Amino acid sequence: MTTPISIAQTGIRPAGSLRLFAPFAAGILFAAVLCLGVGIDGPTKKLLLGALGAAALAPVVAWIPGLLQSSLLFALAATLSISIKKHLVFVKGHLGGAIGLRISITEVLMCALLVAAVAGLASIRRRIRVDRTIATAFAAYFVFATLSVLGAADVQLAFYEWTALIQAFLVFIFLENWLDRPARLRVFAAGLLAGLIIQSAVTIIQQKKPGMLQLAFLGAADDQEDRIINGRVALPDVDTGTTFVEGEVTHRPTGLLIHPNVLALYLVLSIPVAAAAWLYLGGWHFQLLSLCALALGLIAIYMSLSRSGWAGLAGALALGGYFLRRRGKLRISGLKRVLMAGAMAGLLVFLGLRADRIYSRWKDTAGEALDFRRDLTVIAWNMIAQHPLMGVGLNSFVSVSNRYDEAGMTRLKAFPVHNIFLLETSETGLPGGIAFIALAGLMFARCLRAARSCRTSASHALAVLTTTGIFGFWIGELSNFVYRVPIITSLIWAHCAFILAIGRICGPPEAPKEES
Repeated sequence: MTTPISIAQTGIRPAGSLRLFAPFAAGILFAAVLCLGVGIDGPTKKLLLGALGAAALAPVVAWIPGLLQSSLLFALAATLSISIKKHLVFVKGHLGGAIGLRISITEVLMCALLVAAVAGLASIRRRIRVDRTIATAFAAYFVFATLSVLGAADVQLAFYEWTALIQAFLVFIFLENWLDRPARLRVFAAGLLAGLIIQSAVTIIQQKKPGMLQLAFLGAADDQEDRIINGRVALPDVDTGTTFVEGEVTHRPTGLLIHPNVLALYLVLSIPVAAAAWLYLGGWHFQLLSLCALALGLIAIYMSLSRSGWAGLAGALALGGYFLRRRGKLRISGLKRVLMAGAMAGLLVFLGLRADRIYSRWKDTAGEALDFRRDLTVIAWNMIAQHPLMGVGLNSFVSVSNRYDEAGMTRLKAFPVHNIFLLETSETGLPGGIAFIALAGLMFARCLRAARSCRTSASHALAVLTTTGIFGFWIGELSNFVYRVPIITSLIWAHCAFILAIGRICGPPEAPKEES
């Protein structure tokens, strides 16, 4: 005679009153979804179908403890780099509309996790933890950023960037507190790898099948006819990432982001995470996921044709290798050593076959790129000289650049200065620029300290390479302003929270407090 197994013995326990309600709720809501699919069109239909579909799945997901919060956390990490948002105010033509008051999928998923915690379907710390060093540095910078909003030439645009700073810091606080156990770290890491796979796959499709994925609804620039003047592409009204390679006009892929350079610096942040996960994290599913992410990411960053991205990734991996060697002998299995040797040999062959194209990308438009950045740098220095204390106002560089333009380049198209540190200094003044540089430096130093405190090789490698990914990002930002894209701002802060969480969980145990 077979002994019946209770639900408690299986480890699957319904949450609260869902024990009897879940099967009925699921059936009723799925039926409602089918009914709503008839006779309703447009955005209303999509919203209703999405809401009811999620509500129908919620009881089933809640039936298994931990599945709801793991699913939401995985989705949060996977969509950090995907520009799914609703613009409360949209600024047409300004970085693809990226700078504007918005609510993104990141904020929605964070709220969903908090609701799950309040409903008892997820656990959360009751005492909020914030790293004091980073919080103090951010507060100092934020004071100058706020003052620059008040004196900005374009107060509306300044306010939008100000809100983006707050949103990014809230992401940091949320993740620093939510990532409080090893299981959540693994879920978050898996989500980051999944996001890298999605971005890289879309990039490859865009490169191999031009026109197949036009993503203007995500903020990407619309295609427009190129104007050729004296054998060169004239600057378009919206920067589409068009360049010359080997004498031909080449359209660079953007992935699910708004520009090839944004994509490239996202890859600089993410590829080191995939490399560390493949080298050190156990479990066949993690190995497969990270290997796919690493391979696709390397292909995607080549296809981005971003010189700053290539330089940033090289710097990140070189510095990461140096820190890992300092820790001691790299413990890598024999099979992985063979695979790495084969990959390096394949890379050398690939570089040899593509040497002409790579050299052409570095050389053909280098003069124009340097002249372009030099003229913008002169404009930035003029702004700093005339407004050393307050700057011209947060996010106001483009709005007032014609007043400080000696070369006349703004008559063609106004762009922000392609150096994030000069951009911050010109807009928030010397005090704000110094505070921003200090914030970036302290963030890197604090993350590196957390990485060095890790006890195991796996946690140390993951934290170190994620940290050097941030370092590589700042290398790329010496010739870009990608940090100002809100989705990347949040991603930088999310990676920082991830590193601190690794150091806290995998570092030395905290000393017990003495009782008075």
